[in-house]
Amino acid sequence: MAALKQRSIMWVSGISVLMIVVLMGVGTASAQRPGGGRPTPSGSGGDTSGSTKPTREAPVFATPAATLVLPAGGGNFPTLQGTLTLPSSIPTLQIPTGSSEAEAAISNFGSMYLGIQQHLLYAGDLTDSLNSASGKSGSTGEASLQASLDQLPSELQGFLTSAESMSGAMYWGVWQTGSAAVAVGDCTDNPNCTITIDNLNVYLTQSSGGLYMTYTKSAPASSSDALNLILATYPGLNGLTFDPGSYTSTGYAFQSNVVKLGSTSTIEIVYTGVVNSGGQSLVYAWVAVGEGYVGIVGK
Repeated sequence: MAALKQRSIMWVSGISVLMIVVLMGVGTASAQRPGGGRPTPSGSGGDTSGSTKPTREAPVFATPAATLVLPAGGGNFPTLQGTLTLPSSIPTLQIPTGSSEAEAAISNFGSMYLGIQQHLLYAGDLTDSLNSASGKSGSTGEASLQASLDQLPSELQGFLTSAESMSGAMYWGVWQTGSAAVAVGDCTDNPNCTITIDNLNVYLTQSSGGLYMTYTKSAPASSSDALNLILATYPGLNGLTFDPGSYTSTGYAFQSNVVKLGSTSTIEIVYTGVVNSGGQSLVYAWVAVGEGYVGIVGK
């Protein structure tokens, strides 16, 4: 029993010694760390003694290049000097009145004999304006038609002037790349003949003449090139036989005589050619239908 008691005392003494040793170790660690307590993980705000912190510099803002100065004392900005005067009335834009009959004449003639379809910008009656187109003092001259006529051989202009004295009606029209004039009806023996929209196509197929002028950038270098350009510009002329034109010596000129046989014989003659016009080529075609208009070229 005494031996058991002695063993218990020794076991308790051993535990006491162990506790004292542990407590002394904790105290030593606390003494080595300022402030004691639990160590703080790196990067979370603990002690960073021995390390260098980066220096953050304050941002530098650019100085404005100019300063907006407002009127002193909160005054008003200066008043704009000067007066804007509006016209008492705005002039009316003068646009000529077109004609559906003229549009039909220009479009149908071009389709029948030249195989072309124009997107007309304007078509109207060509009456006293033809005087201006022929170089005289007409009251309502059409500049676009005149400008094209001025580029043509004088013989072509003469055909159109002669047509004026015999026709029952004359029309003109312009499109983006050209212009045309069409004379309808041979009224030499009937000064009172009347052309209307109802009988227009009858006259176009029996007694009429048309002069068409189209600008192109192509420049033919030979007679064969010029004829190919004409046929490309006016595909309705393909299939006709052309000879060198004897009516003029200006540019490239060709002519073709045609006789159509049917219930009535219709005589046609085609004068066509190419002339240089300010770096461009002006491709023209004069088509005469019926004896009266064909006879013009022989005068």
